[in-house]
Amino acid sequence: MVDLLDDDTRRTWVLPSSQTSGVAQRFVDQLAIIGRRVTLLDGSEFRIASTLATLSAGDVVLSMDVPRHELALLRIQRSAVERGAVPVVLTGPPTTALSTAGGEVLTFSTGSVGAFDSLLGLTVLAELIVNELVERRRDQVVERLDALDATWTTTGLFRD
Repeated sequence: MVDLLDDDTRRTWVLPSSQTSGVAQRFVDQLAIIGRRVTLLDGSEFRIASTLATLSAGDVVLSMDVPRHELALLRIQRSAVERGAVPVVLTGPPTTALSTAGGEVLTFSTGSVGAFDSLLGLTVLAELIVNELVERRRDQVVERLDALDATWTTTGLFRD
């Protein structure tokens, strides 16, 4: 699965459910910082479908969801897969209604002591993916982070 995200010929489109959007935002930010071609798909179904107009066959659509799937998420993801996108699905157990043919599925625990699904497992999974991508391109990522840090500090974005 990480091979798909590490392929420079593919773009990664991240499609979260409303419950997983916070984890998705952080994941996309980190992928962008390390230099991956990634787009967060958010907003209305119309906006997401319009954004996906530039999807190419072979691109990755990485969906994040918990067992109660939102119908718009199912429609958008299925349409992208029908147009040639490779599905990568990060989902809570037990099964998923998202399209998985020709792609990868990784599950995470959603168990919680409270009334809501836990996203801790998804957060850890996203962090492991980013860390593996960083490890694969360590020299490039260090160079990129050094350049970003120089930009952030010389423009006064942070206090010393």
